[in-house]
Amino acid sequence: MKWGQPIERSVPTDLVAAFSRYLDHYRPVLLTRGGLQNLRECGALWISRKGTPLHRRTIRGRIKEHTRVAFGEHLWPHLFRDCTTTFVATEAPQQVRIIKSLLGHRKMRTSEKHYNQARSLDASRRYQQILADWLDGSVENGAHDP
Repeated sequence: MKWGQPIERSVPTDLVAAFSRYLDHYRPVLLTRGGLQNLRECGALWISRKGTPLHRRTIRGRIKEHTRVAFGEHLWPHLFRDCTTTFVATEAPQQVRIIKSLLGHRKMRTSEKHYNQARSLDASRRYQQILADWLDGSVENGAHDP
């Protein structure tokens, strides 16, 4: 995690088998380079083919590559965090305090900054829609329901 802090989260049920297989089989194979070196302690979850921790740029690149294949557009790790904040801000604003623990923020101030940004974006989109509706004549002046 950012700042070198560990994070503990549950794994979704449908990923448990694959994740366990990685931890029990593939990760040790990677750490020993297929038996070419002694197993060593490594705190990193994701291991490279060289038996070293995967660099965050490599992880970012892999996420972008796989999301581009899956969705036609690449997504990057930080965008998932922004989406989480935006979702809470627009769909459950009364739950704003969960952002801190969901995203591992050290201070509530960071969560509030992201929350406020997401709320501003939501307000801007609503305002743009009101203007678009008014300009195309689909609502009368002042008759739009916010």
